[in-house]
Amino acid sequence: MTPMPSVIEDALAREPFERALAWRARSFWIRTAWVLVIAGLSVFSPSHDLLAGWLAITLVLGALDARLSAWLLDRPKTRAAVVLVSASHLACAGSFAAVALLLSRPPTPVHLAEAVLALCAACLNNAMMCCGSRLATFTLVTPSAGLLIAGPLLARLIGYRVSAPDVLLTACAGTAFTVFVVRMAQQFYDKGLALKVALDGLARHSASAVIAGREAQESRQRWRMIFEHSPMARLCFNASALYDALDAHGELAGAKLGDRLAARFGSLQEVFEHIVLLEKNQVAMDLCGEDLGRRHFTEASLPAFCAALNAISDDGVLPAFPAELICVDGKILDVDVHFRMAPDQSAPWSLCLATYSDVTEARRAAREQREALEAAEIANRAKSEFLAVISHEIRTPLNGVLGMAQAMALNPLSKMQRQRLRVIGESGSALLAIVDDLLDLSRIEAGGLELTPHDCDLQTLVEGVYAAYAGEAVAKGLTFLLDIDPGAAGLFQADAGRVRQILGNLVANALKFTHEGEVLLRLSRTADGVRMEVRDTGIGIPPDRVAGLFETFAQADSSMTRRYGGAGLGLAICRQLARAMGGDVTVASTPGRGSTFSVELPLILSQAAPRPATLGAPSLPAEPLRVLAAEDNPVNRMVLKALLAQIGVEPVIVENGLEAVRAWEEAEWDVILMDVQMPQMDGVTATRKIRAREAELGRAPTPIVAVTANAMIHQVADYLAAGMSEVVAKPINVEALFSAILAAVTLSEFQPARTAAGG
Repeated sequence: MTPMPSVIEDALAREPFERALAWRARSFWIRTAWVLVIAGLSVFSPSHDLLAGWLAITLVLGALDARLSAWLLDRPKTRAAVVLVSASHLACAGSFAAVALLLSRPPTPVHLAEAVLALCAACLNNAMMCCGSRLATFTLVTPSAGLLIAGPLLARLIGYRVSAPDVLLTACAGTAFTVFVVRMAQQFYDKGLALKVALDGLARHSASAVIAGREAQESRQRWRMIFEHSPMARLCFNASALYDALDAHGELAGAKLGDRLAARFGSLQEVFEHIVLLEKNQVAMDLCGEDLGRRHFTEASLPAFCAALNAISDDGVLPAFPAELICVDGKILDVDVHFRMAPDQSAPWSLCLATYSDVTEARRAAREQREALEAAEIANRAKSEFLAVISHEIRTPLNGVLGMAQAMALNPLSKMQRQRLRVIGESGSALLAIVDDLLDLSRIEAGGLELTPHDCDLQTLVEGVYAAYAGEAVAKGLTFLLDIDPGAAGLFQADAGRVRQILGNLVANALKFTHEGEVLLRLSRTADGVRMEVRDTGIGIPPDRVAGLFETFAQADSSMTRRYGGAGLGLAICRQLARAMGGDVTVASTPGRGSTFSVELPLILSQAAPRPATLGAPSLPAEPLRVLAAEDNPVNRMVLKALLAQIGVEPVIVENGLEAVRAWEEAEWDVILMDVQMPQMDGVTATRKIRAREAELGRAPTPIVAVTANAMIHQVADYLAAGMSEVVAKPINVEALFSAILAAVTLSEFQPARTAAGG
């Protein structure tokens, strides 16, 4: 038998010993039944005076053994605990084996056989139930095995006639039997354990097979959903021959495979000869028929395919590229093609997937949209050119009307004549305002609106607008109020002309639509800049008309065009100008009670110091000015003569730019008034020639003032770049003309030019 310490060490391996413990804990009632059966049979033995004591001791030790076994299952298997429970096993097995001593009395061969059989059964049963644990085998088999081996000797001592050789022979047989049952029990356990492991492995393999089968089925379902049931045309093909023909040798990204393909193959038909179709879905067959293995793209698709092949990734994915798909009925469809080449190292591109997305309608819509946009841009340019031409053609006769009206206004007139002359001037100015609004609208819609912010005293600007419209308010019997917040004092970075245009438009509207009460003009400072408000007590605006108030050619009521006049452009232009400056124009109105228009502008204070006020304006030289005027239009020539005559100037007038250059060559001039659009040579070309000749001859620059009906911002920039000093727009405003001439002849050197707009 194995020594006790090594047996205990084996018990600490836990698993076999724990199984033996579990059997001992569960088998108490079975073992109790065996004990009771044996005790019952022993009652019929002639000698059973010790039976009751044996029964009591065995049951108590069996219960204690079962209890300790169950206790040790639920706690750590320490050495002391294992020794304690093993002792209980040994005691219980010993008490059970002691029944052989009771069965062997009286000393007859039958009773001896009964004792031997009982000990053999105990050895065999305990050995089988030890679950391979050497400690359990030692404690449970030793008592019965010991009695079996020592039985013959004990039998001889209690009166059996057993010879010494028989004692020795029987002891050897008992030992052999013990070894046999222990080894048999161990083999049964090992084979049972191996069988259990095999069954567990089989169960795991079965589970793996089930999972693999399920995954395979799911993969097939996914393949059917992705490939067969896809709403797009899908093909699966083998392109390994194409891969070999391109000599890729494992290189994909950066290998310029598309350039290799273009050099190697002359057509898509040759490319398709190196591709073997493996599978296709129904959508692809509906589009291109059964024979999808042949070329089904137009040859025009080859460059796009080569470009996509140049951009292939390392994992074989091509970027989508456009192609023309040839349908089974001969129809050509625009498609986006997606290719994925399987990067299998053993057989590259042997499994490839192609997807065709029909984008014919999308591309058609995009093409129509692009064509519509181009047509709109052409129409917009044509409109802008038309407006520019119309502006020039309207400004030219208006120059005659307003110019002569201004010239006549400087002469002594009767009250009736002056009143009639004022009607002519106001009507012409109204027509000019409409032309200017149309040009502004054209510039805004074409994205050509330019702002020129500079240091601007908003307080002075607002006061100027107030002064300009105060007379009209008095004439209508209205109270015109001005409220300026002291916090708005100082210089702001703003386009003064555009701010004045917005404010003037709003004030003019307020005066137009107010018949009694008051109009208030207010300037205040805000956290983000400034706010300008124009509030009136006029007719107001219906709520359903407010939303469209800032649309072009819109008024609150169509009948107002007949009642109040106007083209409905002013407010639309005001909002566009305000938004171009980063602000906005809003309105709050109540019908019959008036309206309030608010202009929010995010203007910042300038760091420049305020310029001191000019104490006096320079006057014209005492000597008459030598003025050369280039003007091809007879009416405009008359206007210039009439206006310049008011300051004692008699201009020399030529009819085109070529004559202006000759006149400049022949005489000295204080200032040249240059029209732009003239026959033979335009004003810009003439100016360039004069500036070039001045540089050659070393002559001092002669001031050149452009007097033109073409006074858009980009045009003015061209004039200044050509060398002109000032620009006066037609129709000529007499004050603007005199100011431009005065600035030109009094400044010793050219300053950055400004546009002197009429009106």
